[in-house]
Amino acid sequence: MWNRSKKRKNAPPVSPLFKGFLRGVPGKDEPHAPLSAFAPVESIRTAPSLGFNAGNPEGKLFLGVVDADIHEHRLADGRLERYAMGGQPVAVADDRHIITISGSRSGKGRAGIVPNLCHYPGSMLVI
Repeated sequence: MWNRSKKRKNAPPVSPLFKGFLRGVPGKDEPHAPLSAFAPVESIRTAPSLGFNAGNPEGKLFLGVVDADIHEHRLADGRLERYAMGGQPVAVADDRHIITISGSRSGKGRAGIVPNLCHYPGSMLVI
């Protein structure tokens, strides 16, 4: 299983700017900046907590798919359209707020908002 807590070799030291900010384990002084990395696809695919059922009875938030085939084609006006076909849907059970930030016409509504509006069993406030 993927381990987020592993230490990075030759990690840069924590900037004095962040000295005193609470992070990590209380009382443990971290000499290096935290390690950040994407989880391997296999870990995402096999994690039961990230599975997504079609009816979404658990009320999970749809995040996207892994192992999908990416298709693309050029539209008549020159724009490039990309979309995923197949793959395994990934979702997370969380009742906290979410925010999606991305450039104009990058697919925020098509890829994130619309699927969640269609499948989420609870109420939503969408602005």
